[in-house]
Amino acid sequence: ENAIKELKAYEASDALALRNGEEVRIPANELVPGDIITVKVGDKVPADCRLVAIHSSVLTVDQSILTGESGSVMKSTNKVDPTSNNNDGVVLRKDVFRSITQTLDTRSKTPSPPMSPKSNKPVKFSKELIVNQDKTNMLFSGTLITSGRAVAVVTSTGIATAIGKINSAMVEQEEEKTPLKIQLDRFGEQLS
Repeated sequence: ENAIKELKAYEASDALALRNGEEVRIPANELVPGDIITVKVGDKVPADCRLVAIHSSVLTVDQSILTGESGSVMKSTNKVDPTSNNNDGVVLRKDVFRSITQTLDTRSKTPSPPMSPKSNKPVKFSKELIVNQDKTNMLFSGTLITSGRAVAVVTSTGIATAIGKINSAMVEQEEEKTPLKIQLDRFGEQLS
């Protein structure tokens, strides 16, 4: 229960959104996917968003609530490349595929796609394979803008956000009663 309450403390109460060609402050729960918002230093991000433009030299975000990273993370509008394995791109989760490096076909010298160790079929990349801390072009609900100003388009709201999914998982886990908890509840009822 306490963890769920703590997560709710990270929710933004309002957002600066584009409405009828003007920026207006609205309640964060009125945002919908496709809305254009502006965030600046000190703002809590009101929804999961894709960065469109950065209006400062740098945009950094404290996303420790989501990723556990100790410092602020630099963001960019660059497209995230799931096949990249360098500091500018994204590193795929090692637990998903053992080897994701491309191999060369010795006859044609053309790269062949990475193969899944489970099915031995070519890997199809998707956003689910990219961990949140590697999504450098995304802002996540509940995180804090530590420097800069940017414009972003809302991609997810409410329980569809990354933090919303964590919250939902915690609620589901809390609702599942273990045999010990059932016995303790019965014992408590007998005492009262």
